[in-house]
Amino acid sequence: MSTRKAGLLLHITSLPGRYGNGDIGSSISFISFLEKAGVGCWQFLPTCTVAEAFSYSPYMGYSAFAGNTLFISPELMVADGFLGADDISHFNCNSPHSADFEWGKRVRSQLIAKGFSRFDQTRSDFMTFCRKQKHWLADYALFVVLKQEFGQRAWTA
Repeated sequence: MSTRKAGLLLHITSLPGRYGNGDIGSSISFISFLEKAGVGCWQFLPTCTVAEAFSYSPYMGYSAFAGNTLFISPELMVADGFLGADDISHFNCNSPHSADFEWGKRVRSQLIAKGFSRFDQTRSDFMTFCRKQKHWLADYALFVVLKQEFGQRAWTA
């Protein structure tokens, strides 16, 4: 006799979150909820970087390798020492139960820049990551810089 199992399909950004959308931090508490509810499988959509011009669809990614910055949890950046609690205290989305990707992107960009300014780029784990991912990382970084400089139209015209 087989045992019945339950699962669900839900994208991480669909979870409630203080920063415009659900992120890895909100996923941790959601996983605990799923476990208590007896849900054995959570399938979520691709976690790649996404094209804003296509309504942040996870199926319209810029890279199969680069992760989506909308998944970065400001709370976990505080827990890991990249930010202080005061750095995130004044940010709060109008509604944590509806997504606001544009606002979330702006907030995270500010917080990531602040955290990066405090990050020691000579750390061995960072250097190891860069060496192991060199087959895509430099090209993707160049793409991002050119996209920021020349805009979306340069890539879709």
